[in-house]
Amino acid sequence: MHRSLPVCALIALAFAPAFASPQLELKGLHPGMTREEAKTILPTTQGLTLGGVQPYTSAAPLIVRYRDERVEAITFVFRPRDFDRIREALQSKYAAMTCAESVLHNGFGAPVAQVACRLSDGDLLLTAQRYAGNIEMGSVDLRRAPDPAQTQLQKKKNTQDL
Repeated sequence: MHRSLPVCALIALAFAPAFASPQLELKGLHPGMTREEAKTILPTTQGLTLGGVQPYTSAAPLIVRYRDERVEAITFVFRPRDFDRIREALQSKYAAMTCAESVLHNGFGAPVAQVACRLSDGDLLLTAQRYAGNIEMGSVDLRRAPDPAQTQLQKKKNTQDL
């Protein structure tokens, strides 16, 4: 009976990746990978869509930011009218993603329904917003989650800078 325990453990470990939630990524890219790995996975962004949605501009369909030759963040910008399709695609891939609704006001003070979705997995953070920065565009963003200790340190520096 004791011999079957290690065998069961090995079987469970062998199949664990099949049942684990998918690692957060956009088009195969994820924060932490090297610039060369990113270029191998996505050599061109021409014709790129996310959930069947065209980017806001074809000039920069996927914005990949690097720090020290590693992917720091990946952003896809789209038209807000396409948000529901984006959200559906993200939630079908990442079922644990949660969304919250709120009200924003445009430049004339008129209310606008905002939806913001979020999923944190370890040190990665995936967000999607119907309106990002203005009412002309929405975004999907994947980056490393902020380190709470660094955030507190930055707040302390900012308050000392007044």
